[in-house]
Order: sequence, then C-alpha cells, then structure tokens
Amino acid sequence: MTDLEPTDTVFVDVDTQVDFVEPDGALYVPGAERLKPAFARLVAIARAHARPVVASSDAHPEDDPEFATFPPHCLAGTPGQRRVAETEPARARVIAADGTDRGGEGQTIVLEKVAFDLFTNPAAEATLAASGARTAIVFGVALDYCVRAAALGLAARGYETVLVRDATAPVTAEGGARVEEELRAAGVRFASTDEIAAAFA
Repeated sequence: MTDLEPTDTVFVDVDTQVDFVEPDGALYVPGAERLKPAFARLVAIARAHARPVVASSDAHPEDDPEFATFPPHCLAGTPGQRRVAETEPARARVIAADGTDRGGEGQTIVLEKVAFDLFTNPAAEATLAASGARTAIVFGVALDYCVRAAALGLAARGYETVLVRDATAPVTAEGGARVEEELRAAGVRFASTDEIAAAFA
C-alpha cells in the first residue's frame, strides 16, 4: 500500500454492531469478535490522522420485512444495534435511514439503513463526497452481505476501494471466497491492517 495517500482517504466502517460482532448477538457473524483489535486499530488510525469515518448501521423497525429471511437484529435503539466498544465514537453525526439528519457532530458520521447496501440511505453519496476522499478504506461485517454491497457501491462510484482483509469476516467461507473474486473483478484492492498502518506512518 505504498501508493496510498493518507490525506485522500475516508474510512468506511460497515456494521460493526453488537448483534453482528458479539457471540451472543442476534445475528452473529462467526469469528467476528476476533476482528475487534483490527477494528480498534483502524479507527485509531483514522482519528489520529483526522480522517473521516463513515459508519453504516443497521437500524431496523420491529416489523421489518427482512425478518422473514433473517432473525430480528439491530432493532433501532436496542443494545444490539449499538456499535462495539472498539468502534463506538464518543460523538457522531447521525443520519437516519430515510436521509433525515438527526444532528450531532464529530469525526464519525453514522448512516443508518434497513437494507444491506449503505447507499440505500439517500444521504450516503453526498456524505462520502463531502469527505473529499478519493480512496475508501473498508472494514466490518459481513463480507458476503453488507461489506460486499458497500465495496461494490464505492467502486462503482469511482472510489479507489481498499478492503482490509483481516478486519472483515463472511457468514460462510464459501460465500466469502466468491465475494473476494467478485470484488477483485470490480477493481477492489485488498490490504492488511498492518499495511494500512504503514501507509499512515
């Protein structure tokens, strides 16, 4: 990652929420809790270098149609919807799933959503554009669902998209392998947390 320009980056934190990351979460991604040190390190890099963090967050209503396919999870306002301690910002601006700006301030902007793709939030494109970044560093869960959608969406919108491999995990190994091939074909690059840290050193 020697060609990564730190001042040209936005960190995209995909759904690092309790219900996905913690083993007792409502829709736990296998092994996701082991990613927490990498999550913490990436957020610390962003904060130390004053780079924006755009964080997607499932915020489902109790009667969400998605619950016909998946168990209820990340219900808006519940403990399971919160980010894990490693990525929870002290302050954040929150934009609801319908694009309504709920206010707040800070280095992190939370984009709530009720679908896999963070770009279903009407404010997503403008929020990312306002960062001034041309490179998006992506991490979070799950690789074969919401991370896939975020990375493909960013690449399709012209961002140099870098997925941090040791800071993501799939629901299934087979699904993860298929998605990695799909992302590579879309021009997404892969890096490790160590490589990102070295680029910012």
